[in-house]
Amino acid sequence: MNKKIFETFAGIGSQAKALEKLSHDFNDFNFSISNTCEWYTEAILGYSAIHNDLNSKEYKNLYEEELDVIISFLETKTLSSNSKEPLKDIKKLKEDKIRKLYASIKLNNNLIDITKVKVQDINAPFDLLTYSFPCQDLSIAGKGKGMSENSNTRSSLLWNILQLLNDLNKLNKLPEYLVMENVPAIKNSNHIDNLNKFKDKLNNLGYTNVEFVLNAIDYGIPQNRKRYFLISKLNDDSFDFNFDDIKVDLPKFSDFLDIENMKPTNRENQYLSSIKKLYSNVDKDNKFKIKYKNLNVYPTFNQANIVTGLESKCISTVTFSGENSRQRVFAKQNNEDRVLQLGAKENILLMGFDKDDYFKLKEIGLSDEKIRGLAGNSIVVNVLYYIFKKIFINCN
Repeated sequence: MNKKIFETFAGIGSQAKALEKLSHDFNDFNFSISNTCEWYTEAILGYSAIHNDLNSKEYKNLYEEELDVIISFLETKTLSSNSKEPLKDIKKLKEDKIRKLYASIKLNNNLIDITKVKVQDINAPFDLLTYSFPCQDLSIAGKGKGMSENSNTRSSLLWNILQLLNDLNKLNKLPEYLVMENVPAIKNSNHIDNLNKFKDKLNNLGYTNVEFVLNAIDYGIPQNRKRYFLISKLNDDSFDFNFDDIKVDLPKFSDFLDIENMKPTNRENQYLSSIKKLYSNVDKDNKFKIKYKNLNVYPTFNQANIVTGLESKCISTVTFSGENSRQRVFAKQNNEDRVLQLGAKENILLMGFDKDDYFKLKEIGLSDEKIRGLAGNSIVVNVLYYIFKKIFINCN
């Protein structure tokens, strides 16, 4: 079984990572990535770091291409250095980064800008399309601009996926499976009509849809991260399944932390003082087992006033930016009570990636701050693993 995958909104490739794990566990399952589509420069580099051999002859040859050729190619593409708006001048980047971007884009057949992808650009046919379109205009933490068709919001990029599917349909090259991921707020009253409209359009193309809200904590990752998934299969009216049979032991939260090397949070003494004052009734045997809230260290930031005990069940949702991208942990370090900050390595591990993946991201030149963001923007690998196992192993 060799499945071809098109990863749109690819990020650092949580889909590819999950498929790699599935291939490792099931010898008769193999896959290849036919195309990716990602415009954020740091994610492009991160994807390549994790999924490509940067010492390969192919990568080195691409990296060493004539600089004029590289720049001429990249100047025709719409890249973004902040994931929000187009990069105005590729030449303002350092030469090493320009070369790495070029090699990464070429090596991963990256079509870059979903709004400009033409059906003839795609290596079709393929078996699975994944699309984790931007959530900023849907999420409770975002601005709630929505995802209406032709609204020009980031979340409305969903409709570009529909256009691609319509074009593939004309060529009789629709993929067998589709997997969408986004925040649960997509089902809120102000978005549900658009979601239902999109699902109806998929039905008209011949897809049967099943939908779930899945939490990472139920799939072996101690992170309270609920996400919406829409899974679609072509020309199969009986397509249906659930995850009721999946029982995964939850590892200790502490197993994901490198306590010895974690750094203290800003205002650590204020956190320690507030914990001692507001939670004086907690005995010493339980003090690392609870989540401390309303600590009033930062009067205007609720999430900044939460500290999770080392022996707690899980951490809150890891995010792209803001306080939940650098959550705080109450732990013992060098025999002292400390309030430590989750590092980029911890964030990556809490998304189901490996420790080696963190070091690969560092090696390609990404800062810890960038890695935090890439982790928060990703999808939990473990959850995708069980989705792909259902559709490729259990349903076949």
